[in-house]
Amino acid sequence: MLVPLTFRDKDGFPFTKDGAKVLYARPRGQSCKLYFEDGTELEYGYPLNYFHHEKVWNTNMYRRIDRFLLLKISWLTNRKWLMAILRNGKLLALTKKGNKRVKKYLEKMKGGQNS
Repeated sequence: MLVPLTFRDKDGFPFTKDGAKVLYARPRGQSCKLYFEDGTELEYGYPLNYFHHEKVWNTNMYRRIDRFLLLKISWLTNRKWLMAILRNGKLLALTKKGNKRVKKYLEKMKGGQNS
């Protein structure tokens, strides 16, 4: 599912990237930082809640792990204490609440595979 997001380059010209290719997102004041699957990091001029609820909510690919992290749940493979492990080997720091949610998602995913 294509989720078009518009950004501006350093010269002010608009360009578009697919929001469905965002691996995870973190808030940055009144904007958010998007981390794409290809390693690109871009500042998005809207808050994290806007990106989540208005742009990618309908894709059902993302889960709000805690108030500081929106994650593409299909990339989650495992966890260590207060760290989420993604399938590209990247580690993401979690809060205690986020760690509990990641544990719950992983258990649910494992349970769904065996059913």
